[in-house]
Amino acid sequence: MDFLECLTGVDWQEEGLGVVYNLESTETGKRTCLKTATTDRENPLLPSVSDLWDIANIYEREVFDFFGIKFTGHPDMRRIFLREDWVRLFLFAGCQCFVLNVCHACSSSL
Repeated sequence: MDFLECLTGVDWQEEGLGVVYNLESTETGKRTCLKTATTDRENPLLPSVSDLWDIANIYEREVFDFFGIKFTGHPDMRRIFLREDWVRLFLFAGCQCFVLNVCHACSSSL
């Protein structure tokens, strides 16, 4: 899998905060989705994949901005949409899953 179609931030409630990676092989056209999560909601950390795919640089910054997940090893972990003094608040009571950056290329449900 050599192409990152999209990277999606997800709040899985009890499972924690995480990311879904939609990958594709440019040789075979096959696709797959990978899921990763951390249960540490106070200081969520996941490893960066920006060294594998350049586009992950922006996707990871977007997830950091809206979910507060920090990506270790990221070259420029700063906000791109919200102000630097913004504090994240989760006001989605009753939601079972809040997804940002929905990938329209992947037709599978998460």
